[in-house]
Amino acid sequence: MALCLTGCIASEAFPTVIDNESGHSIVLRYQYVGHDEWSGDWDIPSGDVQSLARDHWVQGILQIRIEEAGRVFLVSAPQLRDIRQTCSNSFLTRRLKLASDCYLTYHGGGRLSASTHAPKDIEDRLK
Repeated sequence: MALCLTGCIASEAFPTVIDNESGHSIVLRYQYVGHDEWSGDWDIPSGDVQSLARDHWVQGILQIRIEEAGRVFLVSAPQLRDIRQTCSNSFLTRRLKLASDCYLTYHGGGRLSASTHAPKDIEDRLK
């Protein structure tokens, strides 16, 4: 019963969050394991925070494409490996929705950092 309740409560997991601290609006897309197409565009103004799709954990993101001020940046294997390590969790904890969310901060120029701690004022800035 407790496991079922936990699953029901956690069924609305939006576990990957992007915090745009670049000083520019960005358009973000990503490729997710098991999907042939890129995600839709996520328009994120400077200073705003956006949750990505339901149940799309950072461990399943293959590439991130960011458009910023007329430039395009691809975040791929090496940088994503570091992000996954910072936000590491097991398949089982993700499946049970017990893993912590991964907060990605975009700093501009294609640079991302990751944390399992929510950015300040996230509730006010979350789209």
